[in-house]
Amino acid sequence: MAVKKHLAILGNLPSLSSLIITPGDIPRIREALEQYDVNASDFILLLFLGFGTVPLFEIVYSQWLKFSYKDHTPLRDTYAYLAIVHFGQAARIAIVVCLADLLSVVLSAVGFPLFAGRDVDLGLMTARVMYSIWFAHRLVVLKRYVLSRLVETKPDRLQVGKAKIINRFINAIIALLTVIFVVDILDANIGAGLGSLFAMGGMGTLVFSLASKDLAGHLVSGLALTASDKFYEGDQIRLGDGTSGFVVRMSWLHTIIRGSDEINTKIPNSTIANMRVANLSRMDKCQVKQVIYFQHADADKMTALCAAIKDKIVGSCPELITDGSRPFRVHWTNIASDRLELTVDCRFNIKPIGDKYMDNRMTVFQAIDAAVNKVGIVKAIPVVMHMTQAA
Repeated sequence: MAVKKHLAILGNLPSLSSLIITPGDIPRIREALEQYDVNASDFILLLFLGFGTVPLFEIVYSQWLKFSYKDHTPLRDTYAYLAIVHFGQAARIAIVVCLADLLSVVLSAVGFPLFAGRDVDLGLMTARVMYSIWFAHRLVVLKRYVLSRLVETKPDRLQVGKAKIINRFINAIIALLTVIFVVDILDANIGAGLGSLFAMGGMGTLVFSLASKDLAGHLVSGLALTASDKFYEGDQIRLGDGTSGFVVRMSWLHTIIRGSDEINTKIPNSTIANMRVANLSRMDKCQVKQVIYFQHADADKMTALCAAIKDKIVGSCPELITDGSRPFRVHWTNIASDRLELTVDCRFNIKPIGDKYMDNRMTVFQAIDAAVNKVGIVKAIPVVMHMTQAA
């Protein structure tokens, strides 16, 4: 009889029919369990430690300590409660390890080739994987607690943004190290069938590389953008392509910006990385610039008008910068065929965002209008612009 050949996957995977336990398998299972020191009391103890210690401690704390100390610390704020919670979590993982041990014995007894004939301690492997993941999770919780306490000392938006960046980087490092450690554990115990399943040929590698190229680009750009300290969540920014708004969320791959029309725009990090970014939230000064049009017949009044506008703005805007560090200009700047152009350009110690900025801008316009009325000049409507709008 010819020996049958196996395909890459089909024929290498264990048959699920072996999982069906028949009455004839029960003696073999019992015999297999008798080879091990299986003590039911140990399992019951783990159940109590995993699910009973925290409720028991809560009862003791609430019933006894509250009579001993009037101003006692809340239960969940005590170090004893934190220690017992961790102890209970470790015990619950031990329960899962026990079940994995029993499962390994049962599967071996019924003839299910779980690891293709390899001598693998399923319980030990489960313990190493689960305790590694649990330890990584506890590190994440500890890191979050430390960062939250640091932010409480300086609860300004800048410190919160920096804390989010540090939190994201540490999460990435912990996740990477955990994955490497877990994969190293599983790699030593993976079966031939699963090895064939995860194996990839040259064409598969090429397809995967092409598909992940953009993903990797977005990810690297996200890391660079996060480390660049250009902006944080909650900042109002303006990009080089004109997109502006509040940064709603910064992820590893995309950044979401909410515009003034309440529309959220998701932009890949690789795109933002190559753009100029203006962070309006970090600016403490703003500009108000306006061009006003007048008729040619009022050319002799332009000098008086410029002086009047300056006086009105100085008297109306206390945040105006007049120490010479920033320009404050009111000048007749152009003579067109249908109009005279006067430019007002001034700076203020006000952020270029928010209601305060808009109110100050309106005050400047009111000052200009008051100066125009004082001098007695009529504003002109540019013929070219008027014809364009009418068309």
